Amino acid sequence: MATSLDFNGSWTGEDFDALIPEYDKLGRFWYKAKMADSGIYLSTIQDKISINLLGERKKESTCFIGHGSLVVATNGNTFPCTRFISSRKGAPYVTGNVSDEQSGIYKEVLPREVQSFLDHDRKGCEGCAIRYRCLAHECGCTSFYTTGSLRRVSPEVCTHERILCAICDEYANKLLSQKHPERIF
Repeated sequence: MATSLDFNGSWTGEDFDALIPEYDKLGRFWYKAKMADSGIYLSTIQDKISINLLGERKKESTCFIGHGSLVVATNGNTFPCTRFISSRKGAPYVTGNVSDEQSGIYKEVLPREVQSFLDHDRKGCEGCAIRYRCLAHECGCTSFYTTGSLRRVSPEVCTHERILCAICDEYANKLLSQKHPERIF
């Protein structure tokens, strides 16, 4: 089961305060389901935990920007991710067009800013313990959607990720303390 937060909204401190107990309920639900060995998969919780325990990076394990993802707008333009899709003239991050015989439906070369995102970490996130499993740092599409740029990090997304990772870690540690690491995955 996949869940997602509406990052398009205007989040306030009070909204985040209200979100914390709701995420705690979600974490508790996940933990109880895992203890019952139900086989449930809850992406919001499990992906944060798995990426951390396996020492992976979100943009290498669950992000498909630039590889494994192809979306087509109504005008035939192709994009490396669903969050970039647009039929408006001059849309950023176009990778080709289904009608273009030169490039086919997908150019071999990604737009420079997309490739730069894939190749480099954000300077402002250096030293952050959760950066490799954080949407603000690892998901270019979330950054684009929330800030209009691959280069910027939304403070709201950063706050959200800190809250969520803390709750995920709490419930992962509970499961691990029960000697059931196999149930995390």
